[in-house]
Amino acid sequence: DCGQDTDPIQITFCQEPSIADAGADASVCGLTYTLDGNSPFVGSGIWTGSGVFENADEEFFFDPTVATAEAGFGYHYLIYTKNTCADTLIAEIFPTPEIPYIEFCETENPSTLEVIPAGGTWSGDGIINPMTGVFNPDDVGVGTFTVYNESDEGCLGQGEIAVIQYEEATITGLDGFYCFQDINIPIQLFPTGGIFEIDSIPASPVFNPATAGTGLHTFNYTAGEGPCINSTSFLSEVGEELFVTLPTESDTVCSGQGYTISAQATGG
Repeated sequence: DCGQDTDPIQITFCQEPSIADAGADASVCGLTYTLDGNSPFVGSGIWTGSGVFENADEEFFFDPTVATAEAGFGYHYLIYTKNTCADTLIAEIFPTPEIPYIEFCETENPSTLEVIPAGGTWSGDGIINPMTGVFNPDDVGVGTFTVYNESDEGCLGQGEIAVIQYEEATITGLDGFYCFQDINIPIQLFPTGGIFEIDSIPASPVFNPATAGTGLHTFNYTAGEGPCINSTSFLSEVGEELFVTLPTESDTVCSGQGYTISAQATGG
């Protein structure tokens, strides 16, 4: 019998490793997202990654706008570190729909609005087709209106649409024909504030036939705002200058003597 011999074996039990839990992955639009970080241990964790910032209260936030400016849309990896352990939160950033500002004239037909990126569901004043984004100016009248587009990922964007009042440009106060006279004829233009031209030259709303000269003259007026800008024109003719001659053989008339006067005219 060899007997029994024993050697001590030392077993060391380590404390359960510290855990850092960044939480569930997230899908975000172009809005600031609060980063909480879940952990069963006391003490503050630290967030790092593109678009992450900390406020004065030691709270962490994720700004998708900053993150996309640095790395674009798509997946972003945010690291949460606590008690020397780390976990990753995967944030997928989707673009918020951008609706460009646009102006319509109140007389325009319904039109499809633009949104970047394309798609989504439309709502708001004047939207008559929520799937395609058709806007009808006649449904809302003159003014500024807000429309919305919600992407398939749930991101909501908005834009401003303006409907402008239509005012027809008119020229009044003119006749179709004038004698060659040195007179000033006032012209009425509506609406005010437009561009007036006589024979394609900018002019004040006054017409002098003698100054304009013999021939056909074109009056143009362009007025209105934005998509409601419109033009009108008017034609007026000025006759030839009148010349009168007296074919007399003598310019002397004696008292008591009769004399026949005749005149010859050209132009007019």
